[in-house]
Amino acid sequence: DTILLDLPSSSSIGHSAAAMVSGRLFSALIGDKIHRATKELLLNSPMFVRFAQESSQAAKGAFDQAVKKAEPVISKGVSAEAAQVAWKQGRTALRDLERKATQTMKSKR
Repeated sequence: DTILLDLPSSSSIGHSAAAMVSGRLFSALIGDKIHRATKELLLNSPMFVRFAQESSQAAKGAFDQAVKKAEPVISKGVSAEAAQVAWKQGRTALRDLERKATQTMKSKR
């Protein structure tokens, strides 16, 4: 039982290296142009346009649904702000009333 290894010859190694270099050179020279052309072709394809429209409609529906769910919380937040402002105004009015009462008591003495 002899196992024979198929080792590449030095000439095939040289061809592989040359092919790798030429592949890199090819990629460097026209890779960007191929990338742009492919991108343009895919973005303008009817399938992509339909996908974009459908996903936009789905996103709009999800956004509208999120707004509907958040509306009561936002309203409570706004009314909480209004309650906080009213509470501060009430505290200010109470302090003013106490100050006037104290001044009135002092003036009667």
